[in-house]
Amino acid sequence: MAPIPSAPHEGVPEPAEYLEWDSQFFARRVARVRGQHLTPQSTAAILRWCAEQRIECLYLLAAPADPLTIELAGRNAFTLTDVRVALHRPILDLPPAPSGIRPLRPEDLPPLIEVARASFTDSRFFHDPRFERSRCEDLYAEWLESSCRGYADCVLVAEGEGERGPAGFVTCKCGADGEGNIGLIAVGPRHQGHGAGARLVTAALHYFRGHGMTAATVVTQARNIQSQRLYQRCGFLTQSIGLWYHRWETPPR
Repeated sequence: MAPIPSAPHEGVPEPAEYLEWDSQFFARRVARVRGQHLTPQSTAAILRWCAEQRIECLYLLAAPADPLTIELAGRNAFTLTDVRVALHRPILDLPPAPSGIRPLRPEDLPPLIEVARASFTDSRFFHDPRFERSRCEDLYAEWLESSCRGYADCVLVAEGEGERGPAGFVTCKCGADGEGNIGLIAVGPRHQGHGAGARLVTAALHYFRGHGMTAATVVTQARNIQSQRLYQRCGFLTQSIGLWYHRWETPPR
């Protein structure tokens, strides 16, 4: 799949961005609205562009404090699929580095892929019935594999309590702006409730500090109260909220 050439409008950016990776992965033509605000004029331009590009699914990350954007999204067949919660923590006054955390080994990947496939059902993809559940599971398996191939700077693993093998993982990426980002974090169901999640977050913070980062960020969903509480216990505070909408042009397959 590829974007369809549009008639050039010099100096005027296209109102949405064609997403090559998403389109290839889901075998649908997928795009994302540029910016977080809608006006009647921009909405009309977006819908024209989507028709020209034969877009099947359009993402919009909307500003929650803009009532006009929310009204226009509802009036134009956008469906709310997720409330995005971004959290932030300065890397100061860290607790001691936790035990039982180490870099990922090749033999860890097969069991951790199964953890990834089962752990992110609160995401917007799982809450959009137009995406097949098995393909949503594949998305997070692919994300973890890509992180191990270099998309992340480091993948840390928590050892299971009283047994061999990994209990969970966290992916870490350092930013040029001095902020480290936790991309994915998950603990297998047999190991939950024993502090592995907090140990992984703390280990990620130590990794970031050791690589010159001064703050850390992570994103979760408003419906994922368990994750929000984990990050809050680890010193994170909510930084921003966004509303994820999906708009479909075609009937479900």
